[in-house]
Amino acid sequence: MEHRAGISNVLNRDEYVCLHFCNDVVFTYIYCMEVSERNTFPEGMIGFTVPGGDYAKARSKSTDPYRLIQTYIKESGLENHSGLFTMEVFRFGDEESKYNADILVPIKNAKGLQTECNFQSFQQ
Repeated sequence: MEHRAGISNVLNRDEYVCLHFCNDVVFTYIYCMEVSERNTFPEGMIGFTVPGGDYAKARSKSTDPYRLIQTYIKESGLENHSGLFTMEVFRFGDEESKYNADILVPIKNAKGLQTECNFQSFQQ
């Protein structure tokens, strides 16, 4: 976390995004900050762009937000998009918990949030 100050072009210094991807072979969890452009990288950090897509979003203090999203996806006849990252958006200073985050799960064939995001990762 102490290295985050070295990230340039940060869009919101009050929050960080944890991207995760999981399949039958690998699980990865990456701490990032969204940037307006990826032009310089402090040593030990990487920059990358997350492809645009549709996401179901939930935030809940009392009910598992992942359960809310999966229920919505199932009831809406949608399906998860396994080729994109799931995102958890946290505010610095809050406890890192799914109950303190905006949870975004990629979905296929929906009319929702269409965005491409640039990120720079930092080591916790």
